[in-house]
Amino acid sequence: MPKRVLVIGGAGFIGSHLTEALLARRALPTVIDNLSSGRLENLDLADPRLAFVNLDVGESHQGIAGSALDRLIAEADFVYHLASPIGVARAHREPFDTTRRILEDGLNVIAGCLRHRRPVLYASSSEIYGVGGDHALGEDETAGFGLQPRWGYGAAKMAMEHLVAGLWREHGVPAWSVRFFNVVGPRQNPESGLVVAAFCKAVLDGKDIVVHGDGNDRRTFMHVLDSVSALVAIAGSRDLRGKSINVGGLENISVRELAELVVKLRGGGRIVCKSYEEVYGIGFVPVKDRRPKLDLLQSATGWEPRHTLEEAIAGCFATMERWRLEQGR
Repeated sequence: MPKRVLVIGGAGFIGSHLTEALLARRALPTVIDNLSSGRLENLDLADPRLAFVNLDVGESHQGIAGSALDRLIAEADFVYHLASPIGVARAHREPFDTTRRILEDGLNVIAGCLRHRRPVLYASSSEIYGVGGDHALGEDETAGFGLQPRWGYGAAKMAMEHLVAGLWREHGVPAWSVRFFNVVGPRQNPESGLVVAAFCKAVLDGKDIVVHGDGNDRRTFMHVLDSVSALVAIAGSRDLRGKSINVGGLENISVRELAELVVKLRGGGRIVCKSYEEVYGIGFVPVKDRRPKLDLLQSATGWEPRHTLEEAIAGCFATMERWRLEQGR
């Protein structure tokens, strides 16, 4: 494993768990985060092996030689770029800013990795598959994007995947893209609007659990610790260099079944349905079913998930309760 590792977005949900895993493997991580959605409380800043830098990697000067970001990339042996706007709701309501941030952040990081020839793993998204389909999605399948606001997020992520692949194919810089499918668990921010965190927050607030549409949309969910083990495995795989790799769970369930599971595990109020128009306004594009093929990841690394969705939900509740106690709520 590389000794000096730069984790961009390392105070966030996935990034903070990855940072813990790197420390456990005796790496020396440096975390970059602008704390727009990440939290310092997610990091063990008392550990002398961990460095934290409050930095916005999307600022225009960060892509040039000699910038703060450029120096940090030059000092690293490996770069994980996990920073990104979060949530379908944000992508739909702020399509211009969401697309711009993904591209600006990514271009600055890629420029530094190319300049200093540093290996980089980029966090992409299952949004690149568009509306999905009635089957498990393999990495070689293509998505058709319209100009509906939601798809700016997926289109920007796909553009970044092309740059990441080009780093390896054209320049020989080791690079990987990871397409995450619904990562859940402890430290997930309920303000992101992501479905498990939103359901858990509703229960703790004593409110109805709101399911969008008819509740029959289907997804897979993966515990954040399984996503971290996949990230580490992929970064160590020479065979996967230059490729985009699906990372997700194995169990495909409906959103209504998910809501029922949250209620079963913790109790709660009513489960109510609201139309997409009522929640997002006119023009939102729903996704009925999206689940990954994991053959590429599993054949190259032997990775298997080790945690259940029930464990992820319990961890999400535990984090939210701890945050509320710390805030005196």
